[in-house]
Amino acid sequence: MKTDVDVVILGAGMAGLALSRALTGPGRNLSVTVLEPRTLRPDTRLWTFPAASGHALARFARHETRNVSLAGRDGRLQANAVWTVPAADVQGAALEALSASVGARIEAGVRIGAVSAAARGAVVDCSLGQIRARQVVDTRPGADHAVGAKAWTQIVLSARIEGADNPPRFEMGAPVAQAGGINLIQRHDLGGGVQLVEAVRYAPPGDDGAGLRAVLDGALAAPEGAAPRRTVLPLLPPPAQRAQSGAIIAAPARAGGLRFAVGMEALRLARWAQASAQSLDDGRLIAPPPDPGTAARAPALTLARRLREGAGPAAAWFTQMLTALEPDAAIAFLAGSGPAR
Repeated sequence: MKTDVDVVILGAGMAGLALSRALTGPGRNLSVTVLEPRTLRPDTRLWTFPAASGHALARFARHETRNVSLAGRDGRLQANAVWTVPAADVQGAALEALSASVGARIEAGVRIGAVSAAARGAVVDCSLGQIRARQVVDTRPGADHAVGAKAWTQIVLSARIEGADNPPRFEMGAPVAQAGGINLIQRHDLGGGVQLVEAVRYAPPGDDGAGLRAVLDGALAAPEGAAPRRTVLPLLPPPAQRAQSGAIIAAPARAGGLRFAVGMEALRLARWAQASAQSLDDGRLIAPPPDPGTAARAPALTLARRLREGAGPAAAWFTQMLTALEPDAAIAFLAGSGPAR
């Protein structure tokens, strides 16, 4: 089959733009088409995650801190820092790389139809016509990523505060049991007069976090000036699935878990995108992103199990984990890579 492009990427979200930026970087001569069903809008999120220096998103990092306070216990990180990366910067770099590459393009507002395998490639039927590619990477959310009605969730209300002249620091308060779930407050001083304040609820099925705004307002000096952002994630990350290789692969973002779920997923996908570009350089197909594995789900799975046994004991266990572990181990636990018992 004669192909129109080397790679078609379906979706311009976290995974799609990470891959497109890697494939259209300096020194690469690949033809790449990104198809996005929706209108492209600036991504206003801040990705926060613990990582060692030199990580895959280091060039976009705006803030770094090693000072932490967990349930009232102050400490300092040794192995990793907590980094903050504006998603809009990563998005902008990907779009810039696409516009600068002769063989690359992005098309938004495209209706995507059937995606089918063909001899030595794949075909995408869309409102632009048929596009033939050596490989199609579908980064659109899968059905298993939706937050189901019977799911435990992590609900976050976050407010950005200007004028808080504090040194860089990440703080998580002690968990508090309430109405079958757990509430807590997080503060992340970014330096330069910027602070993020977040009210978090680990909520049972059917709980929409209606009282969380009051929790956030109680933590703010001037709640009337805050315009909080609401995020809802599954507490339990999607289960591991057998990755299918070939001309058509699925590569959706699969964030879920405790505090750093979205940032850790962005970091994982950035690493996968770099490896994917190297695979094409070496004449191999792109492989699906590796699953984080059971160990990465263990803390969230344990918290969910303890919450089912009772919010009070679960909050006590959570507090014990935050205070008994050394700072690096506690942050790893919140990132979904630490111990759970």
